[in-house]
Amino acid sequence: MLYNSLKEEGLGQEPGDAKSIISNLLTIGLNDNEAKEQYEAELTFSKEFSSQSWLTYDKYDDFFWHSNENLKVT
Repeated sequence: MLYNSLKEEGLGQEPGDAKSIISNLLTIGLNDNEAKEQYEAELTFSKEFSSQSWLTYDKYDDFFWHSNENLKVT
């Protein structure tokens, strides 16, 4: 299943310690607000991503994540 493969690759995993992740994001050039927003987005994604989620891909904007209980990632 695609969902299992994505989970094995790390997609949707909990981001880990907030302080450490935010610090790493700051070192790659994000400002404080951007780093916090990115961490919160990854945390939310990790809680919501499931086999009931679906993704779309746009070659210009990468992946978009959607949550819909009627659709499955397979």
